[in-house]
Amino acid sequence: MRKNEKNAAFEPDKKAARDFIYLIACALCGAKPDEKYIREMDMQAVLQLARMHVMAALAAHAFTRTEAFGALPANEAEKWESISYAAVRGLVFKRKELKKVLAALEEAGIWYCPIKGIDTAEAYPVPGLREMADCDVLVDETRGDDVKGIMESMGYSAELFGESNHDVYHKKPMYNFEMHRQLFNTEVIPVFDAYYENVKERLVKDEGNAYGFHFSREDEYIFNITHSFKHFRDGGTGLKVLTDIFALRRKYPDMDEAYIAEELRKLELTDYERRLRETADAVFGSADNIYRKAFSKEQKKMIDYLLGSGAYGTVENTMHNTLVRLGNEEHISIWTRLRYIRERIYPQGWRYEEKYAFFYRHKWAYPFLPIYRLFARGDVKSVIREAKRSMKTK
Repeated sequence: MRKNEKNAAFEPDKKAARDFIYLIACALCGAKPDEKYIREMDMQAVLQLARMHVMAALAAHAFTRTEAFGALPANEAEKWESISYAAVRGLVFKRKELKKVLAALEEAGIWYCPIKGIDTAEAYPVPGLREMADCDVLVDETRGDDVKGIMESMGYSAELFGESNHDVYHKKPMYNFEMHRQLFNTEVIPVFDAYYENVKERLVKDEGNAYGFHFSREDEYIFNITHSFKHFRDGGTGLKVLTDIFALRRKYPDMDEAYIAEELRKLELTDYERRLRETADAVFGSADNIYRKAFSKEQKKMIDYLLGSGAYGTVENTMHNTLVRLGNEEHISIWTRLRYIRERIYPQGWRYEEKYAFFYRHKWAYPFLPIYRLFARGDVKSVIREAKRSMKTK
């Protein structure tokens, strides 16, 4: 494609992004990449972007089937092959470890439900193509201490416990578990919290065990949308949200669309899901779309935002989105920026109540909270950097 081509999907300086998405589309559609496109790619730049989005295995699945791959220097070819091998191997080991953890929960009589990546991976064309860092499990929120004891008895260390809606456990060399007592933090997005308040009522009982549950296909899809929005509105989320949606809808075309539409309406996510779905279909419906189709302004805006966010979002996105929500307007005024700084110094709402219980109970101590926070945090420079960033963010 020529740099000045009118219907280019991306700007010329984003060629690596266009090439990366082309490989992803080929992998999802089962299409063999066009050799002429492959030979014009900067594969180092593509790999860097693929790793940024934790999607290198998916890109490698398409690239390693081309003749151009065979022409790579041995060290470069080995790098791409090792990515695919590591992703598949990692998924196999994580599945085995998950079975052990679920068996321990079963033995202890604790109900559980695996969520997010471990289930969504089943919708991808080949096992191991969807990379993931964590295994996420929803568990009985009344048994958090028992879950902690089980995980520690299996060699895990608690990296985070009792401070959020989920507890984080890690065991070398690569095992990370997030054990969710609730799907969302209280009051972060009130409509989500209310919708999933009695989440067990939305789960389907497994066959063959006493305490295992799972989401229906429709509710799994809805939770994927809901979970992605939480990240989308904060620091951003990567291209994987589009591949997840595309893979789920392609794998399960007979989902109850009327039910999905009604539940998304309750969650106030109708427009968000539509934009994601239409963008995913436009991008991945045909691999040739990447080079030949002119995406709509809305679709291009979505693609650019997801590409720029990476897998885990950015500080810049978090600050911009926070200021926009705080001021309830796209243009960020000086008063909104000052209000943000004030509320960071003197936190309000559930964060104040949960993190600073002493100051919440003893109102006389509230004026001294900033001093305590600076002392406890021990990093005045980071506070100053955050204040400066809030004044500069566009």
